[in-house]
Amino acid sequence: MNPFGSLFTRTAMAAAVAIVAAAPAFAQNTTAAIGGRVTTVDGKPVAGATVVVVHRESGSTNTMTTDADGRYSARGLRVGGPYTVTVTKGGDKTANDDVYLALAETTVFDLRLGQASQQLEKVVVTGSAVNNKFSSATIGAGTQISRKELDSYASIQRNLQDYVRNDPRIAQTDKDRVQKAEWLVMVGICTHLGCVPQGQKSTDVKGEYGGWFCPCHGSHYDTAGRIRKGPAPENLPVPKYEYLTDSKIRIG
Repeated sequence: MNPFGSLFTRTAMAAAVAIVAAAPAFAQNTTAAIGGRVTTVDGKPVAGATVVVVHRESGSTNTMTTDADGRYSARGLRVGGPYTVTVTKGGDKTANDDVYLALAETTVFDLRLGQASQQLEKVVVTGSAVNNKFSSATIGAGTQISRKELDSYASIQRNLQDYVRNDPRIAQTDKDRVQKAEWLVMVGICTHLGCVPQGQKSTDVKGEYGGWFCPCHGSHYDTAGRIRKGPAPENLPVPKYEYLTDSKIRIG
């Protein structure tokens, strides 16, 4: 047996193993990647936004959430495209179509979220009068009464106050609502929804103005029956009446 031949064989085998062990392992990258930063139109980072990358031909989807700096990243994507990249947060949404990725590269694709506000330099509003009935002397609601309407209106004393007291826009005084100061004649029905207000009895709740109070929806009338607070649209109505004698009246 040749000891030198055996030694050479072992040495050659050891060298071959060392060469194989030292050789680097190369892996072929067959995918692509995309990443970027999501900002507002003012350039501020948008954290917590949802970024969705969709490969339109295969339908594969990658969903990410931006970090505190507004950054996102997706790897292992198909090479090429087209991709649709969409970013949303709250009510804002931005979509970008026809995005293509290169082999073994990270495509930097920054996104903007929101729309830029437009500031108008100057707005000029012009107008012209189309009706001479409106002027500084005719402001607010009004009622025009013709002579025909006055003649046809039933009024025992032929007094304009009989007509005026039916208009809730007129602020009536105590004197306007009575014919004799010692008597107040009214219809005790709330003008809101037809309820019967409290206030006749001494133990009744009379509201904030000491007159009548409708507890159904909180209408407050004063001691003359005028609405002072609450949803009732009109004063307690004063019916048509006349004094037949000092102690007898006829209503209606």
